Amino acid sequence: MGKFLTLVFCMTALYALSPLVLAEEKDRGVTRYGVTYNIAEDREIEKIGGVYEPEGLDKYMKRKFDELSSNLQRLDARLAALETRFSEITGLLEDRSKKERPVSENNRAVVT
Repeated sequence: MGKFLTLVFCMTALYALSPLVLAEEKDRGVTRYGVTYNIAEDREIEKIGGVYEPEGLDKYMKRKFDELSSNLQRLDARLAALETRFSEITGLLEDRSKKERPVSENNRAVVT
């Protein structure tokens, strides 16, 4: 019976202490101007009417979508440049293959 009571006591103690341990693992929030906000780290704090508060979700999402749009435009420009370069290389290879000796039916160079 003594072992059982010890086990129950240990389990109860662990259960009672678990919030203290788990509290450290949670998000700590973002502290700005002496106040901790539960927001994303890159979300800005605005001063509206003398009160600091997180920027509106609409402003935050607009900023994120603008960043995404600019990244997509940069990728699109790089892709267009790569397509142009690929077309140039393909054209050079076609020109070079036309200047080489004729090829027989079994795709081997004609021996002269």
